[in-house]
Formats: sequence, C-alpha cells, structure tokens
Amino acid sequence: MFEWPYVPGAVSGSLLFFAGWRSYECWRELRQTGPAAFWALAALGLAYLAIDEWFAVHEWIAIKLFPELGVFNHPDDAIILAYAVMATAIGLLYWKQITADRRVFRWLALAAVATAIGGTLDGFGSPYFWLSAIAEESAELSAGVFAVTAMRLRLASARAASASILVEAGPGSMTGPAAPAV
Repeated sequence: MFEWPYVPGAVSGSLLFFAGWRSYECWRELRQTGPAAFWALAALGLAYLAIDEWFAVHEWIAIKLFPELGVFNHPDDAIILAYAVMATAIGLLYWKQITADRRVFRWLALAAVATAIGGTLDGFGSPYFWLSAIAEESAELSAGVFAVTAMRLRLASARAASASILVEAGPGSMTGPAAPAV
C-alpha cells in the first residue's frame, strides 16, 4: 500500500489536513472580532481535500460516474477542474478576508500556483510518467507546505490581535473576546 505514489499522497493529504485544522483555529479566533467565514470554508475545503488525497475520492468518482468524457486526458480531471472553479469562486467572494494580511495572501497565492502546476502536470500526463509524477507530487507537496504556512501566519496574527485587545482593555477587565458571557 505505501509505495510510490501513495507516500507523497499521504504526506500531501496530511499537510492539507493540518492546514485545514489551522484554518479552523483561525476561524475560532477571528469570529470573535470580525469577519471569519472564509477561514471556516477553507477549513472544510482543506479537510475534504485531505480526505480526497488520502482515499483517492475524485479518482473513484470519475471511474464510477463518467469513465469516458473524451475531453480530458483522465476522467478525474473534470472533478479537479470543478474543485478549482469552486476554490476560485470562494476566493473571489472572500477576497477582502484573504488579502487582509499580505504575508498570508502571498503564501496562499503560492499554494494556488503550486496546485495549478500539479493539476496541469496531472492533466496533460507525459510519456515520461515517472518524471511527470515526481513533478506533480512535488508541486502538490509544495502547495501543502505553502497552505500550512499561510494558515500558521494568519493564526499567529489573529492571536496577536486578540491579545492586544485584551491588553488594551486592561487587567481585570471583562471586555474583549475572552470575556465570559454574563
């Protein structure tokens, strides 16, 4: 079971899951002080993509539902394209939340570019399969690292902002995001 390409897929899936968990933590932190819907959607999307990577969900769906589309090199490319369209739509809808921190935006942009490179390499295939597979998996691993970095940075800045709110409120104050409801 754990042979090429399963090991890179397992690692990529784990990176996506960890990025999703960090995104969930961002949502929990940010919902106290302002808009946070993107981070909740990112958490759900990244968790789904981790499961998809671990268990080859889109490949299974493609084999069962539409084995011969004739448009794509592999039937599962249609599903990957649908994922990309959904991610782009969500990104445009929540553009302000994504670009609020330029450092986070840069890492998310790198993750998107690496994902697009991996998808393109997968979609076009290659007569040199092993070389294409190495390049595709490398791009996917890079995308996972970039996504984890973006979520870690966003969580750190959200926690710092929450801490500054509590500091501004003063010692013993019952205001700010950590205040219990009375």
